[in-house]
Amino acid sequence: MKFEKFIEKDMFTHLSSCIIIVTALVELTKSSGINCLLLNFIFSMLVNVTRVILIGDYSKEALILGFYNIIPLMLGATGTYEFIKHIV
Repeated sequence: MKFEKFIEKDMFTHLSSCIIIVTALVELTKSSGINCLLLNFIFSMLVNVTRVILIGDYSKEALILGFYNIIPLMLGATGTYEFIKHIV
């Protein structure tokens, strides 16, 4: 199996894929000295904005739902981060 792309456009349509992206970004940048929860919030916002742009639905309901999706993104990424921290 040959991996040519790490993150593809289709990954942003699934919440679980977005959680994995946020977790990977936090893991890659946590050595910068910034609080991991702050990094988690920043990357959740960036991934969520990217998700809304790629889906292309700019209705009021979609933007409100996109804003609320930050919460499960942060909770999932934080839970994954804590799980990885205790395993490794």
